[in-house]
Amino acid sequence: MKIKLLPQSISGRLLLCSIVILCMVQVVSLLSFYLDSLDKNDRFIKRMATMRIAGVINTIDKLSPLNYQDYLVSQHHPGLFFFISERPIFQAQPQKINQSSPTSQAVSPLYSKALEQEIVTDIKAELANNKRELSLNFSLSDEQKIAATTGCLELRPLVKPNRLPKKCNRLTQALDKNIVAYAGTVDILDGRYLNFISFQGPHSPLHLGYFCVCMVLLLTLIGSAALYAIIKINVKPLNKLTKQTAILSQNYKSAPLKEEGAQEIQNLIRSFNSMQKKLADFISDRTRILAAISHDLKTPLTSMALRAEFLPDSEDKTKLIKNIETMTSMVKATLQFAKSDEQNKVASPLDLNKFLATICAEYNDNGAQVTFNASGTLTAAQNFLCVKMEMHRIIQNLVDNALTYGTEVKIELTGDEHETIIMISDNGPGIPEKQIEDVFAPFMRLDKARNTTDGHAGLGLAIVRNLVLKQGGTIKLKNITPHGLKATITYSR
Repeated sequence: MKIKLLPQSISGRLLLCSIVILCMVQVVSLLSFYLDSLDKNDRFIKRMATMRIAGVINTIDKLSPLNYQDYLVSQHHPGLFFFISERPIFQAQPQKINQSSPTSQAVSPLYSKALEQEIVTDIKAELANNKRELSLNFSLSDEQKIAATTGCLELRPLVKPNRLPKKCNRLTQALDKNIVAYAGTVDILDGRYLNFISFQGPHSPLHLGYFCVCMVLLLTLIGSAALYAIIKINVKPLNKLTKQTAILSQNYKSAPLKEEGAQEIQNLIRSFNSMQKKLADFISDRTRILAAISHDLKTPLTSMALRAEFLPDSEDKTKLIKNIETMTSMVKATLQFAKSDEQNKVASPLDLNKFLATICAEYNDNGAQVTFNASGTLTAAQNFLCVKMEMHRIIQNLVDNALTYGTEVKIELTGDEHETIIMISDNGPGIPEKQIEDVFAPFMRLDKARNTTDGHAGLGLAIVRNLVLKQGGTIKLKNITPHGLKATITYSR
């Protein structure tokens, strides 16, 4: 069994595509929000780091050199590290990109220069003495890393034994992993240099709160519902066009479809209405021509019949009169076929149960074996809207055709409030399966020699189908077991 993943209707496919696009937009929006939050977080961390560095520099200027080391140890932070050296460790120098450093690979020399100027400006803005020299470095050499580690170890005698090694270990790990954001050096009042290292903070994973998730789901549901409504409104004219196509196959004189919907759909409906009109005009013209020819043939046939009556009695006279009667019957049948297609009489309610029972009784009075049976609620059949004369012609033609090839005919009526079904079956030989649809064609006869001596022109079933389709129904023929033919007429209301 083949599983179909995509919806089969155009509205379903449009809705699915719209929901996918909507979800993609939501994902992109959340990603943009996340990246923007990371950028703001990085800026905040950088701002806090510059303020903290400036605060340490300002405080160092106010302290005695004897208190420098104690103060720096107290200011150690997971993202910042300070130490004092006799020479500038992180002095300004041309940028050398360390290929093993993710940071140095991500920052171009031009960008790092602009970043250096921004950070220096932020730090100096917080300094009491902003005239002093401040150098920054974004890529540390091995020598600078060793100097930083040495500066950390020089603080060891001044703190608890179990505290400094952890700090030094974190510093060493940070230097090994190349997660240094930047390092800098600034001169202090006693002639030495204060060195600082700022580390890159860990990026927090994307975390969506309960409210955020609910809002995203709610907006997605609202958007999907709105898209569904819009798609259904725009696809509605296409559904009407589909139904109109089915109606056209049964009644080519149906009312044209209203032009509505999008411009492309209106153009499609307009073309369909134009095609329907041309088809109706073509069939009407063909039927009128057929009726006119048949009508015009009645006069010469009547004249020929009169002349034949005055001929001396002979075998030729008998054959001639019989041929004239056959042609007259064919012309009459042709006129009936044309009238069945052209006449538009007013329909009225009809009780099909009583109507079919009456027809059955009439045939039985004439010696035919016709039975009638009704079943079901027959709600729609009790007030069936139709033209009585047309319904009588439908039943009469089918019963006459059944009696021509069989000896017993059964009429059945069933249905409910939505559907009415009439079935007429006989015990005749039936019809070859390949010719079941062909018998509805005008002038179609199953007799190989097309014998018309029985007065039949092959228009009975064609007239029946025209009238049934005109009433909005369908008719189907089916062979039954062990032999016979069943005609099923279905009306859906």
